[in-house]
Amino acid sequence: MSNVSELCFSSRIEKPQVVVFACGAFALSTLQVLSHQQMLAGVILPDPAELMAGQQDVNSLASQLRQAGIPFQMCCKDKLTLIAEQITLWKGNVGLVVSYPHVFPVEIIQHFGGHFYNVHASLLPNYKGPAPLYWQLRNREEQTAITIHAVTAQIDSGEIVARRVLPIHPLDTLQSLANRVAYEASAAITEFIGRLKSNKSIHVDADITTGANSNNHAKNVYARRPSFSDYCIDFLTMDALAISAMCRAGNNLPNGALIDIKGVPISVLQSTALNQPTYGTQAGTIIFIGEPEGLVVSTLNGALRLDILMSADGIFNGLAFAERFNLDAGQQLCSVSISTQEKTA
Repeated sequence: MSNVSELCFSSRIEKPQVVVFACGAFALSTLQVLSHQQMLAGVILPDPAELMAGQQDVNSLASQLRQAGIPFQMCCKDKLTLIAEQITLWKGNVGLVVSYPHVFPVEIIQHFGGHFYNVHASLLPNYKGPAPLYWQLRNREEQTAITIHAVTAQIDSGEIVARRVLPIHPLDTLQSLANRVAYEASAAITEFIGRLKSNKSIHVDADITTGANSNNHAKNVYARRPSFSDYCIDFLTMDALAISAMCRAGNNLPNGALIDIKGVPISVLQSTALNQPTYGTQAGTIIFIGEPEGLVVSTLNGALRLDILMSADGIFNGLAFAERFNLDAGQQLCSVSISTQEKTA
């Protein structure tokens, strides 16, 4: 189920030549489609040396572009104004941002003459910012969107020109949701550029452009990059559903969702809220180890099964982990301490 809506365009471009600003694998589907349709002028990548994370993603994308014969240019943040010359050489007349870490100078915004667009994975205006999918999973949203909007000096605030709404599956992880959004984004972008070529005018309902129909559980959330503390499970303040959502959002991330077991930070890749009694135990207490339930702990409002855990020794299901590391019922699991955070960071 998807819903695509469009706004009327200010001018027609008969032969779009799209310059894509990208950072990693999220843009691959879009780049492949644009290249196949001979609408890809070139790709601008950030300088990997300037990124705290994602250096490998940028280098991997650069390697794939090189192998495919697609022109690209790496550019550091302070020299973005100079990239206009390269865009002119490529004869680029449409700019498209598909996951890019830097804010654009006004010179680049103006260079495209009103045809500079950003692809954002949320029902804007909610979840503006660099990590929208992570926080939508954390907040247990039921749907997200591929929103295409004009790039302006205000981040994620330009006029919305296209939107495709997608459901979030209750078992989605960050990677599974990102993969589906990336695939659907390529289709939404192709349709949008097709309308740009034909100058087709379809107005978006006011409710859609304002996000009034978003059904978000959390409103006016800024999707900042998670800090280390955001990855740390706190049994004393988080309920079972919140912890389960946190694990799905952190699945496949370096820190994921962390707990302290015997002074060692352990990543919980998957957990499931259970409808069973906790016998009045303090949140974070192991209340059962065995078949068929596995490793079960108490939380603020019920029980939680720790399905899959990862340590330096490997990846284990809950029962195997409990047996391997000699855990017992009644043992208290802790939040990662400040000292442990410093060691891990």
